[in-house]
Amino acid sequence: MFTKWPPIALALTSLVTGPVLLQQSTCGSDDDEDGAPETLEHDPLFTGDQVLSVPIPADAEVDPDSSLYIDHMVTVQQSSGLLMVLNEYAAPIYYADDTTARYDVFLDVYGTSGYCGKQFLLDVPIPDWAEADPGSDKHMVVVDRDNGCVYDFWGYNNNLGVPQPNAWWASGLDTAGDGIYHTTVGAGNAANLSFAHAAVWPDEVAAGEIPHALVFGYDYRAVKLGDPIGPAEHNDGTSTEIYALPEGTHIQLDPTLDLDTLNLEPHEQTIARALQVYGMYLVDASGGPISLHAISGQSATTNPWTGVVPDADANAIRLNNIPVERFRVLKMPEPHPGVQGCQDSRCAVYQ
Repeated sequence: MFTKWPPIALALTSLVTGPVLLQQSTCGSDDDEDGAPETLEHDPLFTGDQVLSVPIPADAEVDPDSSLYIDHMVTVQQSSGLLMVLNEYAAPIYYADDTTARYDVFLDVYGTSGYCGKQFLLDVPIPDWAEADPGSDKHMVVVDRDNGCVYDFWGYNNNLGVPQPNAWWASGLDTAGDGIYHTTVGAGNAANLSFAHAAVWPDEVAAGEIPHALVFGYDYRAVKLGDPIGPAEHNDGTSTEIYALPEGTHIQLDPTLDLDTLNLEPHEQTIARALQVYGMYLVDASGGPISLHAISGQSATTNPWTGVVPDADANAIRLNNIPVERFRVLKMPEPHPGVQGCQDSRCAVYQ
């Protein structure tokens, strides 16, 4: 996946001294000897008003330039693929509670000033075993069950030999909210959604139903420069091509398409049906492919994708039987200015 900003100041972390360590973590009954969970649990997250859980109306308008956009998307699919990430550029998710050690996370994107001149996200619970995704963006999500917060990390690194965890950026949201960073730059995806929001969970695919829209990354050469469109609150696009899409774009698989005629694998059938009912939203730039976001198999010691997809250990799986040419872009709302600042909240206090 396309790394949005370079990690230009990792060396500066050695100048920071002393973590705020409030409490040592303990292991639950479902944990292995190192503390990491053996199996992945799926907590309900972002229980507020949900745009991404509303089925697309039967009379939804299609964008007048939909054919132009989809023609290029077919070209991208033919060259780079339609994928769902599993174990790289996905989102490992971990659970914390009041017994978990808490840290001030040093923030080092753009040097020691970070966004908005902030250097730390304060008092963040991080399990001892937590590890970022191995892809270059190094995403990670921690859910604080006792306090009702979800923390996103971008560029997370706990292995630099410095006193506390650090990340290029980190942010937090209330689990009772809508999963979108409306007032601060988030560390989830570029569109300012938490990485856990609308990602595909293995238990959803195993059950044969994904009850929400999907989110995806798209070739950075086709992500539009300028303001985002809702529900996105941020945009990192750079393209001025006529086929480029702004982050927030809503795409639907033709709802009149008979999926039983496509020879779909069981996991493809479930994903395709969600794309018909809820669609998918563009939330990030990728290094090339159309890549659906998912919860990482790294989230538990027993890969939760085992038995759900043909190769649970793959970095990503191809969705070759879903016809991209039958996608359509829904009518776009007017662009709006993206979030640029940083604002403290109940779950995120910066310093």
